[in-house]
Amino acid sequence: AEDAMESRRGTETMPELTLDAALVAPRLGLSPERFMALWRRGIIRQSFEAGVGEDAGRFRVTLRYLAARVELFVAADGTLLTAR
Repeated sequence: AEDAMESRRGTETMPELTLDAALVAPRLGLSPERFMALWRRGIIRQSFEAGVGEDAGRFRVTLRYLAARVELFVAADGTLLTAR
């Protein structure tokens, strides 16, 4: 039920999440070094949505760079569940 998410800006708190650039960068067509440089400059865009119903307690974090995007599904404790 990875699609049972809704945008809840300001009403849910995203858990602390540390991402490995080596995991995320290739999915956006970037090297880890380039990903981090773009991240620090604010060029990689991000959004998060809180799960509802059976997905309550999970979050979807979407990272975008140009036309590429990666979705990360995260548990309430910050554990990465899946990435696509």
